[in-house]
Amino acid sequence: MLNIYAELVKGDYDVPGALAYAVYKRSKAEWRANFPSTHCGDEPTLADEAEFIAICMLPENLANLKQRGEKLARDFAAKSVEEKMEAIEAVVMQSEVIRGIFMLDERIKLGFASVEKKLNEKKTLRAWGRDIVTAFIAGLGVILAVGLLFNGYVRFAAINATAEKAVGIDLENQQRKAGPLRK
Repeated sequence: MLNIYAELVKGDYDVPGALAYAVYKRSKAEWRANFPSTHCGDEPTLADEAEFIAICMLPENLANLKQRGEKLARDFAAKSVEEKMEAIEAVVMQSEVIRGIFMLDERIKLGFASVEKKLNEKKTLRAWGRDIVTAFIAGLGVILAVGLLFNGYVRFAAINATAEKAVGIDLENQQRKAGPLRK
């Protein structure tokens, strides 16, 4: 009897050969299942099975089985590598996110340290004194600006009244003579 396994599998670690043998076994099972439909309902005999094996042992069929086994092995390896890459990518993304969080945490800590340093500087008597003097000078500046504006308005009104009298416009008398606008 011909040994197709020995023709397809060349060693303990011959994965493509083992996959080619699995393809052969699947095609043999399909042949056996379909045999009655093409042979008037008869089951295959030992002679029919030997003929099937002999046809599978033809060099062209063996080469075809080996090619299919190699393709299955390549596809499986590619799929395995793809899945591994996706898993590694997920781990890398998680590690990038975690690294980003740690970097953000460090920046926040540095920011808090800077704010704390500035607050500590404000707690000294010298800093308080500097702030008080600055606020006092700013308050004096505001008072001076308001005073100058008010004084300027009063002086402008006096200059305006003098100019009106010099020209002969006496608005107060004219307004008294005209009376109220509403009654």
